[in-house]
Amino acid sequence: MQILLTCFLNADRYLTSSYLAKQVGCSSKTVREDIKKLNSELSNEGMGISSKKGSGYKLIGENKDELTKRFIHNTNVVISKALQNPVTPEERMRFIVKKLLYTNNCVNISDFATELYVSESTIKNDIKHAREILNKYNIKISKGITGLYAVGHEINKRFCIADFLYQNSKIDEQVIINYMYIENEATNKIIKDIKKTILDILTEENMTISDYALKKITIHIVIAINRIKNGQYIEFNSKRLHQLTNEQEFKTAEKIIASISQKYKMYFFSPEETAYITMHLIGNRIAKKHQITSDLHELISDEMLKLSLSVIEEVNNNLKGLDLLKDEELIYSLGIHLKQLLNRLDFQMNISNPFLNTIKIKYPLAFEAGVAAAKRIMKETNFKIGDNEIGFLAMHFGAAIEKQK
Repeated sequence: MQILLTCFLNADRYLTSSYLAKQVGCSSKTVREDIKKLNSELSNEGMGISSKKGSGYKLIGENKDELTKRFIHNTNVVISKALQNPVTPEERMRFIVKKLLYTNNCVNISDFATELYVSESTIKNDIKHAREILNKYNIKISKGITGLYAVGHEINKRFCIADFLYQNSKIDEQVIINYMYIENEATNKIIKDIKKTILDILTEENMTISDYALKKITIHIVIAINRIKNGQYIEFNSKRLHQLTNEQEFKTAEKIIASISQKYKMYFFSPEETAYITMHLIGNRIAKKHQITSDLHELISDEMLKLSLSVIEEVNNNLKGLDLLKDEELIYSLGIHLKQLLNRLDFQMNISNPFLNTIKIKYPLAFEAGVAAAKRIMKETNFKIGDNEIGFLAMHFGAAIEKQK
């Protein structure tokens, strides 16, 4: 009945029994029986489910907002318990990955078996799958004298936490904190405060950021705080550190860190940790408001300008009928994007594209342009570019193509 209640809470219209049956995965008859039971329970809340012939069913009552808040809280509690007591193979694998990434000591297979209430042979099978996941982030599971431990650069471990444990899970930020072993007190407030801090500083510097990028950077800062508290620090070689500290975004990162440090009395951010935040500011879609394209050399480096023109020329040659080399806005925006893209590729930053499937299906010409652009970038830089990044490139060319139309 939980799914049934979710349907009613998310809708302000009448829902047919056939629609509800499809959502719940049962027959219309079962839905009608469940509605009777649900109606009985809701009567204690001053709520009810009204039926209308030819239209279906609708939740009515004055306490809908309050019920929604309580329902979401209860759902989060259920999910949190499920994470603490993994049952399915996928849940166990996530638990194993999380444990290996967050512990500073070896973990014995028998300890995993005891914690997860399964046999050691089951754990060994789960660890095989965990190895496959961690390998994608250049992290290895090694065997020590007393058990297993994860070996890999701290940057890769943080990317794995953010990408595998966070982005691939369909649960909210409150539950993510349980993954990361962060104290639960005022969790939502911490995330909101960090988001606000980032936005306030970017606004001061006349910069804009997408909601998606803001959420990602916030999560990486939360992960960084937790890792530092756990004695797991970022290290850069002197060349990389020098490169990042000389970026314009490093000063912005310093301001963000200073504000967070003062607010939460966390005076433990090293220059390397500030450089780590700088990476994410560079690697995500942040730009100055009202930037003009009259002098491209002041906005992007000669190297990025050259690469941008080369990529656009490649797209022109592959897609006949386009004349994109005169589009200064495209040259500038693509140049900025290429800087971000090369930074992500250089640091092996995984990025997901929530618009990828939509772009492939609805904008095939733009995606084709993205593929052509990626081929030229790979040829020029020797980096490998996946579909998610191709999708972001396609968005730039899609906007330019629409303007030409």
